[in-house]
Amino acid sequence: MCRILVIPATDWLGGPESRLHRIFERPSQSVEDVEVVFFPKRGKRVRSTALRLYQPLCLRIGGSTALFYLVNLVPIWLQLARRIAKTRPNVIVITDPIFGLSAVLMKRLLPIRVVFDYVDDLSGLAKGYVTRLLEGAVMKVVEEIVRYSVVNADATIVSSVDLQRRVCALLGRCPPLIPNGVEASIFTRSDSVNHRQKIVGYVGGVYGWSGIEQFLATHRAVSASAPGVEYHIYGSGSCEELVRSISEREEGVYFHGEIPYKEVPCVMSTFDVGIIPFVKSPLTDAACPLKLFEYWAAGVPVVSRNLREVKRLGDGAALFFDTVDEMASDIVLLLLSEETRKKVTSEGSARVVQYDWRVLRTKYREILCGSRMQDVRE
Repeated sequence: MCRILVIPATDWLGGPESRLHRIFERPSQSVEDVEVVFFPKRGKRVRSTALRLYQPLCLRIGGSTALFYLVNLVPIWLQLARRIAKTRPNVIVITDPIFGLSAVLMKRLLPIRVVFDYVDDLSGLAKGYVTRLLEGAVMKVVEEIVRYSVVNADATIVSSVDLQRRVCALLGRCPPLIPNGVEASIFTRSDSVNHRQKIVGYVGGVYGWSGIEQFLATHRAVSASAPGVEYHIYGSGSCEELVRSISEREEGVYFHGEIPYKEVPCVMSTFDVGIIPFVKSPLTDAACPLKLFEYWAAGVPVVSRNLREVKRLGDGAALFFDTVDEMASDIVLLLLSEETRKKVTSEGSARVVQYDWRVLRTKYREILCGSRMQDVRE
């Protein structure tokens, strides 16, 4: 039996749409013994699952993620060390190298294999959580922790080509690439949704890097060409107040805040266009957005910023833009041109099959518990 201890990042609280939920939420016959370590953040409790959750004794604090790490890092390391020593897992999966560093260190003492699930440009992500004065120093520290984790883990799994190249540069060999995906069956709609207005929608984080403000800036131009169009935004983040203020003064713009993940498929079924407006940066170029696959599975045509990984995956199955004016033009084209809409939607629906979590989950687990682990290490 392959015993796996999963050490997720704080985004485990984001719900069942996270990568690790989808890979480990449904144990298979070949991998039934899965331990999940759960870290509380802001005192919230994640929904109950079929997995066993272990909650370490950590201070509950509201506020920034940086403060959460600062206050809880040592207690979490100690709890992890005790948990690892007690349960003696065969494989430990880390996605947050700051939390998972203790696992990398403990593999020197115990017969365990550590797998680093590398899914974000973590130094770029850290940039958004500190002041400009500390920005450079924090990014360097995070970069070094990531480098140490990659070099000392038994295997690294990446979610994008950009991250794969970074690992190749460190190790001299390329790690396996397993992108994000979607539980396609819960997004597939049996019939079209009828509504009078045309709806352009976004579901996801509402942060500075998400490009949400630039997206909303296109509403007036799009409305001039497609009267009655509505923009609907679902999500939470540091830019919530900004988005809410725009929606209150801009007719046809609606901000709904965060919704339970189980409602996302129903919400997306109302979209005529799904948007990925992320600001272009090393962080977003290396990202593999879950919403790309969700839009495809829901039969929604996609308009996306010209991001490297999204373009690699979605070329021909989405429209891409570099400027705000191009974003508005692409949205209008999909709203008004039935031919373009059908072409983009059809290609996305055909492509999403290979990104179903059922397919990706099998590949992932083969690396964790199969013979491929040895291949990866060599």
